[in-house]
Amino acid sequence: MISHEDSPNDRLATTSASGSRIYLYPTDVKGKLRKLRNIVYDILIVIFLVMPWIRIGGQPVLLFDIPHRKFHIFGLSFWGHDAPMLFLVFLTVVASILLLTALFGRVWCGWGCPQTVFIDRVFRRIERWIEGPSGKRKK
Repeated sequence: MISHEDSPNDRLATTSASGSRIYLYPTDVKGKLRKLRNIVYDILIVIFLVMPWIRIGGQPVLLFDIPHRKFHIFGLSFWGHDAPMLFLVFLTVVASILLLTALFGRVWCGWGCPQTVFIDRVFRRIERWIEGPSGKRKK
């Protein structure tokens, strides 16, 4: 384990002094919260994979048809000339996201971010299935 004092200042922590890569082998986390997180991940994976096929009013849930200047967002249709109104709506959404990220960013990163969900629940599971647990991968 590298302590804070031993960590390099002039290079990435995952590269050796010679510049070669230092591989990381994360171990499996266990516990009650891990089981809950896996349930949340499974639900989110289904939502992420099914959402492109869900239709509201004959249109996809989210569709940004830029060449035709038509936008469908959760059943509401907007045209290009609605841009000033949409600008205010999106500005409010962005400000809300920034506020919520400042308050609950770690919750989003650990529990809801699509990248985290797919890496932790899909890709690491495949890695464990093919290469085995972290101790075996390290050897």
